[in-house]
Amino acid sequence: MSHKLIPSILLSIILTITCWTIGLFYVGLDLLFLPLMLLLFLIGISGIITIPIGFYRFIKKQIVGKGLSIFIGLSIGFYFGLLLQKPIDNWDTEQRNLSGQILATELENYKNLNGVYPKKLSQLNLSNLNNELPNNYQIQRFTYFVRDNGKYDLDIPIPIFDCWHWNENKKAFIYNDF
Repeated sequence: MSHKLIPSILLSIILTITCWTIGLFYVGLDLLFLPLMLLLFLIGISGIITIPIGFYRFIKKQIVGKGLSIFIGLSIGFYFGLLLQKPIDNWDTEQRNLSGQILATELENYKNLNGVYPKKLSQLNLSNLNNELPNNYQIQRFTYFVRDNGKYDLDIPIPIFDCWHWNENKKAFIYNDF
């Protein structure tokens, strides 16, 4: 069982981490990986049943087929991949909120100088911003809109109609699914 288990665990860990983080660095590729993400998710869910069956057969010294070994390895790798994903998610949250704080400060500075928020983010000092903003959250990643009431919406779009919305009170991006 172990000769097929270890490679499939490693493969699944790599695939899981790649699929769930690719959108952080290459916007839009997460949609391309969506079928693979769904497949890994289904393998992980079915692992709730197959992992105990496989280990039961292993303990009882019964034959565990090659296909079942690979499937169990993929399931276990999916779970380990999700566990390893947590530090990456924490890092991304820090980067996202840092970029929001930088942009919010720049927007407030612009308003203090001009009396209104800029109509577009491109009206801000982009040369300074591109140096200050984290690499994975450059200015082109954001959508921005000034409302009639003098407030603004600052969002980071996520594929499939979701976004991270800047909350001025919390000074953080909040997940928003339309």
